[in-house]
Amino acid sequence: APSCLPPPVKTALLLHLFYEDQVDFCLRYAQSMPVDSDVIITVCSDQAKALVEKKSLCLAPRKIRILTMPNRGREAGALLVTAAPYLRDYDLVCFAHDKKNLSIKPYTVGISNAYRCFENILGSGAYVQNILSRFANEPRLGMLMPPPPCYADYIYQTGSRWNGNYENTVSLAKEVGIHVELSAKKQLIAPLGAMFWFRPKALAPLLQKEWSYDDFPAEPVPDDGTLPHALECLYGYCAQSQGYYPAQCLTEAYASIELTNRHY
Repeated sequence: APSCLPPPVKTALLLHLFYEDQVDFCLRYAQSMPVDSDVIITVCSDQAKALVEKKSLCLAPRKIRILTMPNRGREAGALLVTAAPYLRDYDLVCFAHDKKNLSIKPYTVGISNAYRCFENILGSGAYVQNILSRFANEPRLGMLMPPPPCYADYIYQTGSRWNGNYENTVSLAKEVGIHVELSAKKQLIAPLGAMFWFRPKALAPLLQKEWSYDDFPAEPVPDDGTLPHALECLYGYCAQSQGYYPAQCLTEAYASIELTNRHY
C-alpha cells in the first residue's frame, strides 16, 4: 500500500570486490538496490578497477564510484578507511563484499555462506524495499544482518560464536569508546560474514575514528584473533552503544532453509 512506502532517504551500497571471478555474482545482487541509490565499489588493483568499470554498466542509472585501495584490511579496510569519508553523507548503507572460504571443504560450504549473506541483504529489489520500509518504521533500528550460519562445520560454533575473539573485542570496544556490557557467556550478536545494512549514525564511533591501512594485519591473515575479526564482533554492539538496536533479516525462502538447518 502507498502508506507503507518509506520516505525518501539517501541510500548507498558499499561493495568490496577482490576476486575478479566473483564480480558478475556480486553485481547481480547489486542490481537489487533502488535506482536512485549510489554504489561505492572498492577494488585492490588497477586491473580490477578496469574490469569493474566495464561490468558495472549494468547498474545504470545508479551513480557509481570506484575506489582503489591496497590489499590491506580486506572488507574492514574498505569500510573504515577507503569509504568512510563518503558514508557519513548517507541515511542508510548496505555493506557487502565478495566472499570465499577456501579453508572449509567441500568448497560448496563457502559458496553457501556467501549465498546466505547476499540473499538476506540483497535478495531482490522488492526485498530491499521491505528493508528500507523496516528502517523507516523503526527509527531506533540501527542494523539489519543475516542470521548466523547454522549448517556444515559452522554448526559446531552454535551457542557462542566468539571463536577466541572475546578479549580482543572487549579491548577494541574500550579503545573506540563503545560502552556496552559484553559477556563471553552470552551468545555473540554480530553480522557473521561482515555483510549488513546500517545507519552510519549507529556506527559513528567506528566510522569517525581515523583508521589507517597499517592498523590491519598484512596478508595472509590468520583465521581468527585479528582486528577485522574483532570489528566483525563489535558492529552490533556499536549500534547499541549509540542508542540503536541490531536485528536479523532473512527472506521467506531462506527462512525455510534456516528452519530445516535448525531442525537438523
